[in-house]
Amino acid sequence: MDDDMIAAAADFVEELMELGVVGNIDEGLEIVCNPLMFVVPKPGQEGQWRKISDALRGGQNSCVGQDPVFLPRIAHILDQMYTNGYSAVVDLSK
Repeated sequence: MDDDMIAAAADFVEELMELGVVGNIDEGLEIVCNPLMFVVPKPGQEGQWRKISDALRGGQNSCVGQDPVFLPRIAHILDQMYTNGYSAVVDLSK
């Protein structure tokens, strides 16, 4: 990576740290795996970079348990939100 790419990647990691997504490890612990990160230029956006992290080759899959997430259907959500039924209003005026 050149200096611009390294700066973009560093800014990205700092932003993740500010958001609390990543942080320093506690004393006595060790990093087991770390995703590979690289940046590519955003098409049509001079000086802007897209950050890409390769968690598969970084080893995250070996550290993550099998915990599938099932996304609910909208009908199930509406039925739970409005237990007495629901209605809609349509405005056809221009």
